[in-house]
This record gives sequence, structure tokens and C-alpha cells, in this order.
Amino acid sequence: MKSKEAFYLSLEPYVHGVVKENKVLLYNTLNKKHLIFINTREVAGLVNRLLQPSNGRVIEITGKQLLQSPVKKFVQQIRRNFMGELFPTSWSEVKPINFLPIPIINESPFTLEDNLYEITIHLNDGVEPSLLPFRNAFYQFLFPIITSENTQSLDIRLVRHLIDEVKYLPLLTINLLGSRIFDHPDVERLMNLLQVKQFRKKIYIPLYQFEPGFLSMIRKNTRMVLLIAFPITHAEIRKLAGIIKEISHKDWVEFNFIVQNSGEVEQSEQLIEDLELHNVYFKPFFNGSNISFFETTVFMTESDIVASKPNQKQILSRYILNENDFGKITLLPDGTVYSNVNEEALGSLRELSIIDLIKKEQNNGRAWKRIRMDEEPCKRCIYHFLCPPVSNYELHLKKFNLCHIEIN
Repeated sequence: MKSKEAFYLSLEPYVHGVVKENKVLLYNTLNKKHLIFINTREVAGLVNRLLQPSNGRVIEITGKQLLQSPVKKFVQQIRRNFMGELFPTSWSEVKPINFLPIPIINESPFTLEDNLYEITIHLNDGVEPSLLPFRNAFYQFLFPIITSENTQSLDIRLVRHLIDEVKYLPLLTINLLGSRIFDHPDVERLMNLLQVKQFRKKIYIPLYQFEPGFLSMIRKNTRMVLLIAFPITHAEIRKLAGIIKEISHKDWVEFNFIVQNSGEVEQSEQLIEDLELHNVYFKPFFNGSNISFFETTVFMTESDIVASKPNQKQILSRYILNENDFGKITLLPDGTVYSNVNEEALGSLRELSIIDLIKKEQNNGRAWKRIRMDEEPCKRCIYHFLCPPVSNYELHLKKFNLCHIEIN
């Protein structure tokens, strides 16, 4: 190789890259391989140029640059991992370009079908002594609203109006919750109303409130989610065993274990094994003093992040949308609607239609468009588009890096 020779260095369109100071990450969305280059100013400079849209992912470099050890190693690695290519400028009369992996925002007319996929309805809230320690769970995952005041029930007329607006959305999921969901005065009418439409439905209920007759509420496209919190009594364990014997279809019931420490995780695992439970999910609960539990069970490591192996579509969406929140709304017993319960309310269903409320979130809201690339310290991290979207845990804890990644 002559030092005066010129070459074109290209980066493939299915490769995504991040440069933060002298740190570089390249990720191949086809084979899910990634490369990291640290403390290499020369490589960071090359990748910065490659990622500039005006360069079309192709830049010219000299033979002298290729003789530099960091650059030579970089070129060898991207070629070996099918991320880029190198060829003499003599091969082309003009500089070629590559397609750029840029997310496209659909500018077609607004439709509910494109912007609404899940509705969470809280039928009532109120005092539940057994659940008072979990009153903040509502902000972390799907859980009833527990208050120290009298119960408030959702007006069935609001639900009927809502269903009328969304009845043409066949892929819609509806979650039903409440402090005492089956004590709602119109719960039977509501279930009949929902049954008319072929929505996917989930009914969330604490285990201690469960009664055998509730299983009759499970109809087509419906799953009952049992919320199991500790300490769990012997009576509740017997009830759990009875439910397993009672259900004929295993996918009718889902089991959510609310855990606050490693001991509760172990107890849950023992129950799962003893009762041969299926459709099990763990819901870590932050109680204000168990951050060490979160550090060992929730916080992600570098290997956790890269093991998720997102595809091209997922990565492109993370440039503009929060996958956890997009297309979801929550309706509270007083008629207030949220795109995320950790954000400000969008408004009331008593005053605005669901279409108006969703347009408000789409145009001015924060939840659906909250991305890691806009948050500190994630915006300074090379993993920000590989990492899962910002979650309710992070919003509730007001800490956006639930991970073990050191960010300078």
C-alpha cells in the first residue's frame, strides 16, 4: 500500500453508530454484532464523518491514514464483521453513497388505529389496608390506585362513550383495574359492554380479593391477572392452589409477583415450582429504601444491554418514540386521562374526546416522545439506542440510568 493512494471507506446502511468523545459503538442490525472502540481519537473522527448525512456514509481516506495502527485495526474489524468496506477511489469516477438509516414519520391523515393500542381503565380507587404499603406501585407498573380517602368509581357512561370511539380497533388491549374492581356498581354491565367487541382484555385483581365466582367473568379474549404481594398467608396459598385446579386453560390466568427483596423472590420461585405456575411475571416494587435490591435485579449491565439485540425497526423507532408508552393511555376513576401516570394529565374524558386527547399527546405531550437521547446522563452514553426505552421505574425514581454503565 502506498501512502499517497486514496480510498473510499463506507459504512453499511444496516449499521448504527454512536460517537461520544473518543468512544465509538457500531452495531450491525442484521447479525446483531457490535464493536466498541475506546480512546481512539482517529477512529472517532472517521466514524463521525461516516455518520454525517452529507457524506452519504462514504468518506475518502488516504493510504497514510490506513498505515496508522488504530485506523488499520478499525477497518479490518468493520470488514470482518460486514459493517463496512474499503476500495480504491480509482474504482469509481465519483464518490458513491449509501442509503441512510433514518426514521420516517408518517404524515398521512390521523387515525386512531395508528395511534392507540392499549387502554388502562381504573374502575375505582380507595382504601385497602392490605395494599397501603404499595400505594406507589401504581406509578411503577399496572396496579390499583390505593388512597387514604373514600372510594371513587368511574362513571359507566364515560366508558360507554370511550368504547364507542374505539370499537373499530380490533388489536386494542384493554386493562381493567380497581381497588375493589368487582364492587363497582356497573361492573357486570361493563363486562357485557366489552364482550360485544373483540378487544383483548386483562382484569387485574389482588390475590386476597379473588373469589371462585370471578372465573365466570373470564370469557373470550380475556385473561385474569392475579397480583401476589408479600407477606402471603397460608389461606392465600391454598386459594392459589385451588385456582390452579379450577382453570381449564392455563393461559386464562397470569401471575404477577410483587417483590421487594431477594427473600420474596425466593419465596415466589418456590411457589411457582410447588404449584407449577405458568404465565408468571416478577414486578419489582421500589419502596423508597430498597435501591440495593434494584441494583442487583433491575439495573442492567453492558452484557444485558447488548444481549437484547434490537432489530433495525426497533432502533429507528427509538430515535423518535418511546416504545413503552406509545399508543397507550390510562383512564382514572374521575375521568382524567394520562399518556403516562408519571406525567401531567392530558385532560378529562368528560370534556374532550379520546381523539382530541391523543392528538394533544401526539402534538405536545412528553411520554410518547421521551427518548434516551434527550435524557441525562443517557445522552452521553454510547449504548443509548441499544438500551430499552425509558421506563416508569426511571420516571418514578427520577433516575434515568438504572444500569451499571459508567458515563464520564
